[in-house]
Amino acid sequence: MVKLIGSPRFRALVSAILFGLALWLGASLTVDLTQAQADDEVDKKIAVDLLDKIKGAQNRSERISVLLQLRGQLTTVDRLLLNSLGRILRREFNSVGYAEVSLPLSQVRALAERQDILRISPDRIVWESNEVTRITTGADAARAGVDINGDGKVDSGGLDGRGIGIAFVDSGVSMGHIDFGIGSKSRVVASVDFTSQDGRAVGQDDYGHGTGVAGVACGDGRASRSGYAGFYQGIAPAANVISLKALDSNGVGRVSNVIAAIDWAIKNRFIYNIRVINLSLGGPVFESYRTDPLCRAVERAVDAGIVVVVSAGNFGRTNIIIGYDREGKPIYQTVYGGITCPGNDPKAITVGATNSRGTYRRSDDTVASYSSRGPTLIDGLIKPDLVAPGNRIITTLTQDEAVLPRQLPGNIQQPIKQGAPKNVYIELSGTSFAAPAVSGAVALMLQANPSLTPSMVKAILKYTAQPLPAETNFVNEYHSLITQGTGLIDVVAAAKLSSSVVQRADRAPQGQSLLPEDMTLSDIDRVDVIAGEKVNWDRGRLLYQDGILINKNQIYKIKGITFPGGFTLADGFTLADGFTLADGFTLADGFTLADGFTLADGFVYPEGIPISDAFTFRNVWGSSVIDPHSIAQSTSLLITGLRSVGESSSPPLLAFINSNSPYYPAPLLSAYEMSKCLKK
Repeated sequence: MVKLIGSPRFRALVSAILFGLALWLGASLTVDLTQAQADDEVDKKIAVDLLDKIKGAQNRSERISVLLQLRGQLTTVDRLLLNSLGRILRREFNSVGYAEVSLPLSQVRALAERQDILRISPDRIVWESNEVTRITTGADAARAGVDINGDGKVDSGGLDGRGIGIAFVDSGVSMGHIDFGIGSKSRVVASVDFTSQDGRAVGQDDYGHGTGVAGVACGDGRASRSGYAGFYQGIAPAANVISLKALDSNGVGRVSNVIAAIDWAIKNRFIYNIRVINLSLGGPVFESYRTDPLCRAVERAVDAGIVVVVSAGNFGRTNIIIGYDREGKPIYQTVYGGITCPGNDPKAITVGATNSRGTYRRSDDTVASYSSRGPTLIDGLIKPDLVAPGNRIITTLTQDEAVLPRQLPGNIQQPIKQGAPKNVYIELSGTSFAAPAVSGAVALMLQANPSLTPSMVKAILKYTAQPLPAETNFVNEYHSLITQGTGLIDVVAAAKLSSSVVQRADRAPQGQSLLPEDMTLSDIDRVDVIAGEKVNWDRGRLLYQDGILINKNQIYKIKGITFPGGFTLADGFTLADGFTLADGFTLADGFTLADGFTLADGFVYPEGIPISDAFTFRNVWGSSVIDPHSIAQSTSLLITGLRSVGESSSPPLLAFINSNSPYYPAPLLSAYEMSKCLKK
């Protein structure tokens, strides 16, 4: 017998075995690590809420509808692959770069491994979210004629939105309503249904929301000219209506329906001169605007030259009573982070609602308690952009058999004289009816100057809006911005400034003023009379919005702003004056822009920069950030009650999230980094 134990041969054999084992374990560990890294990269392409659904599913064969963000357009081979292994390719949206696919949950990860698929998101649910409006916003004054320099002469008169197409992605617009014209004189020039394939007739609104929204923007009030207590005309009463039905008879729909409608609007924008898309709808924010399919569709529309106006949402308060006002009415806890998708996208014009308190005056208006506040979940952007009347608005009532009139029979307005048409108007509330006031205003602006780009329109609207004088309880400027944006829309001022901008502004070279050579902003009369009150929109403010800079004297088209330290404000970022940054640091006069201009208008705040503890004053909102899951759960309760009685509606029961949640507004720049960027 050969004795191996303790011998050199034995030790060599053991060493060889151990060495081989180490190699095998190392190789196995490397394979495991590589596989884990690969799995992690795949998971990053799947939206968080969809990934949670996959991990928690008891039945992996459950089918789900998803939206694929594509690297390019699908080929014939791609379509064959997407229609195999239990997958069904339902629709392609080439204008916005998405496809809708139905598949088992077990197939999602396999699909995410493909290099030509950039992102997979669930096909989430969205829901829908006037005399006072017309007068309070200054639309009446704008339509009477725009006097640019205050010399008493009308420089741009007869603004009524004529020739401008507004696409309403909603529950449809009733073609039978006289306020949109009848028969050959109908201003509903196109009507498409994206909710079903059962042959339902187009031109109907079987819920009642879309007709009311369209009435605020462009109803002509014909049915109320005699026999009603008021004249219920919209902001742009001659604008054309493009009805894109994406919400069903219950006021809900899929994101894919909305994307399909936006895709259609982009493709047909030149046929119907679609310059505005109104989205009085929204859903919870479950992912960054950078990856969210609906936000990306909105950005494609804006990039195609269409102004997109979105309601902020109706999640500004909870049911927790924190006190009582002088009249004994309860004061509810304010909720932050309630901006719904796609209102969280920086390229959208996001509109909150005001309460006009039963008067035409602007001086007593306040932000409606239910109007959603910023900052936006996940990205932490400042929203809304501005506010408009949205409480107890009387607007057009669908003439079709519909759900909403049956839910709110007491809100239907009846004539005060015999012979006047009945059941043609209804009182509704919410940011859904604030957004179309802005859409109508945009139609007037584009009629005055068709060469305005979406970024020019947004900059002018924000520049001419005024903070609400009755709102005095803000802790600081940031608190004001996430509540009312830059303030209440001023239609006459926006129309006046739009008329002042040069024609062919869209073709102006970078760095050029958008005013005529012999004009500055000081030449424009910036005091308007609205509802008997003088409104001054000249506060020497500075504003930068997506390549448009407005200072005290000029409007410039520039590429961007670069601060000392290399920090650049690109598209989607806004500057507004009057704010202090990072523990008392202020950006003062003398900072230079990338294109050679100098900021000499005082302090500026980079609105849109994801928030940092040092300059957000998180104590204002940090413990009251809404949980997006509770938005979906409380929607039906909130919506019905809100439309019925506005401010007096019963608030929903909402949950909050803490800073550990993936949905919490997350800072991108630390206080130290921000200070370095802005250091002289």
